[in-house]
Amino acid sequence: MKWFVCLTTVVLLLSVVALAQAVQTSSKVIGPCWVVDVKDGDTFKARLPDKSVIDVRYMGISAPEADNELWLGPEATDKNKEILTEGSIWLEVKETDTGFFTDRDGRVLAHVFLKETGTVPVQAELIREGLAMLDLRGLVDRSLLPGAFPIRYVDQLIDDQITAVSERRGLWGLPQFSPNRDLVIAVIEFWGYQEAACLVNRGTTPIDLAEDWVLRDRGALEDEDARNIFHFAGYLGPSCILPAGGQLRVYNGPDTPEKKRGTCSGCGTESVEVWWFGYRVWDNTSDEAFLFAPDGQQYFHYAYPPLKHLDEEG
Repeated sequence: MKWFVCLTTVVLLLSVVALAQAVQTSSKVIGPCWVVDVKDGDTFKARLPDKSVIDVRYMGISAPEADNELWLGPEATDKNKEILTEGSIWLEVKETDTGFFTDRDGRVLAHVFLKETGTVPVQAELIREGLAMLDLRGLVDRSLLPGAFPIRYVDQLIDDQITAVSERRGLWGLPQFSPNRDLVIAVIEFWGYQEAACLVNRGTTPIDLAEDWVLRDRGALEDEDARNIFHFAGYLGPSCILPAGGQLRVYNGPDTPEKKRGTCSGCGTESVEVWWFGYRVWDNTSDEAFLFAPDGQQYFHYAYPPLKHLDEEG
């Protein structure tokens, strides 16, 4: 009987490994390559080692169009040119049966590096300067496997976006992004089995999170009985201080441990964490997060895909 149990276990383990390998996203590094033209803050033409020329779009970010002066399009384009014309580059691309993984416009999606063994992609610098924003689309669970192409380097990109938000750099200093607001939503991690909303106190004074701040998704904006409404006071009372420069992360989703749901930690420190509940809140394709102040007025608005809502608002 024992040998049967062991054999069954081995078969199951092999099946899991085979499944992981089947959905694993492979990538390939090509270089050195040379940039022959820069279109805007997230798109350029590159000549590959075999002399062919391709259109490339950065994986994982969005930048304003080159002619969009209102949202720093020329500045983003100039910064992209400055970075890419320093010398040769290397492209990390996803191979497909017909070539490389592309967007709907036929541009090759790539992580871009200035060194062959680089660990920080070029797009991280554009995000850190506030001239681009995190933009991950079409994610499915297999995108989250170790080394999967779309999700790779995302922790670096998130850290750099938080820096840009905290220091009001670039886009984050524009009126559309409420530069006069101190408690702001820096990023929504909407993928996977544990989602998170990251807020930062970019002001100069502490904020008591236990006051009646409220976080809602798009679906709960007008429905007071909706499940996706996070009342800070209910989880962080009677007092929870977030110092200047501190971060608040609100976790939810099936991977949120049951014992932690409804609890918080870190009040008074630079890292406050709240474990909300076991449901998913943020839509994978697009969504909006609304932060309401204790006086009941809308205080901050975050939307993804980024920049799209600005186009709609004119």
